Amino acid sequence: MILFLVKLLKNCYGETTPKNNSFNTYTYEEIFTLPQTKVGGKTYYAVTFGDVRLVVLYITNMWRHPQLDSQIKGRYIEPKKDFHYPENWGYGQLIYEPVFAGSQQYNWLKQELNSSEFEQAKYKVVMFHHPPHTLGDNIVPAYTNPVTIIERDNEGNIKAVRYNILKVQII
Repeated sequence: MILFLVKLLKNCYGETTPKNNSFNTYTYEEIFTLPQTKVGGKTYYAVTFGDVRLVVLYITNMWRHPQLDSQIKGRYIEPKKDFHYPENWGYGQLIYEPVFAGSQQYNWLKQELNSSEFEQAKYKVVMFHHPPHTLGDNIVPAYTNPVTIIERDNEGNIKAVRYNILKVQII
């Protein structure tokens, strides 16, 4: 039975798997020797070098466009089957690891900022993979997920799909 499933999967997907056809950091993590945490593995961690406490966060995202045009700048677009169904579209910003209040990474960061290693360090550095700001067409509060609002007419047809950005609360 197992050989049958392996053969079936190879026929459907070739020698590839969803893992090696999707975004991931596996190769990066295999090449470089990185510190690890129980929660974040090698994607977010903290380490001390002399007087410096370095906190590395896994803050990474990508953008996709609601177009079928092959000339768009990014390679991530909405599926062709959903193009005429905007209620099925995702928002343009895809955040790989949540960093909102209450997320696993956020809770880890709060714990790290209260750790004796962090408090005792003379120099404290917090590093992101991507910058904590936005530019150009992607100008929304960075690393926030909007609330989707679908406006319909009296017959239930979609008139508009809007995304409301919630105010960011500084803690």
